Amino acid sequence: MWRQSVRTSSRLRLGVVMLVVAGLVSMTGCSGSRSPQRPSPAPSAMNPAAEPYHNVQDGYSITPPPGWRYRPITPQLGVSAFFAASTADSTGQKPFVDNLNVVISATDVDLDTAVIQNKQEFPNNFLNYQLTTDESVTLPDRRPGHLLGGTYDQPDVGSLRNLQLFVVNAGHEYVVTATTPTASFARYEPLLRASLLSFALT
Repeated sequence: MWRQSVRTSSRLRLGVVMLVVAGLVSMTGCSGSRSPQRPSPAPSAMNPAAEPYHNVQDGYSITPPPGWRYRPITPQLGVSAFFAASTADSTGQKPFVDNLNVVISATDVDLDTAVIQNKQEFPNNFLNYQLTTDESVTLPDRRPGHLLGGTYDQPDVGSLRNLQLFVVNAGHEYVVTATTPTASFARYEPLLRASLLSFALT
């Protein structure tokens, strides 16, 4: 029963990433929201320079790409932090806000199993998904992680490409996802990779 609930949680997590991405399109040019929002982050998280963001409650730090700002969002299904570029990316079918988010969920499997499960689920959760990155990495705290990346089609948005970091620790799975239109991903890839590889549990 527990294993089945973990798999369901994984599918929901993938859905959250897609919902967050879709929601960003409507955020372009908007300055406010009627939805409840999280408290404002620490000043360093709002700085447009590439400075570390420390989440004391969830126990990790990460450095977003330069100029990408923390944005409060309505809490949903494990989204711990959300960062977005200051201007819309117009290289795709429609303007899209390039973004990075951290999602935390419960798990009862190790990192290798989590990676296998996610690779199996991607084609069912992302339209026309094609795997582009699949590599093991070592993080600043010497903890093992794994990078998965791919291209997929988002209805009414166009072709998107993401890069995701997976980390498993003490019954929790941490997934850091960076997403841009496919056409502009190569330009951002070094910055996105550096951000994901800055992730450390504290």
